[in-house]
Amino acid sequence: MTAVHGSAIFAKQNGVKLADMIIVDTDILIDAGRNVFEAIHCLDQIEQEFSIAVSSVTQMELIVGCRDKKELHSLEQF
Repeated sequence: MTAVHGSAIFAKQNGVKLADMIIVDTDILIDAGRNVFEAIHCLDQIEQEFSIAVSSVTQMELIVGCRDKKELHSLEQF
């Protein structure tokens, strides 16, 4: 069974967790950075069961999306 929350996918087989880590996509991180409740709630739920990982592609997408040094600094803090 696979449950989808935004771009985060929880994979379980017969009730057993298949992975200890979840890769979170750019859209959830952008929304969480903008304080969108659903994204923050999704990340909170993920963290209860898994370690959160971010791909290098997602990292670059977030960096390239920064409009100025202030946003880049905020991203680094996030």
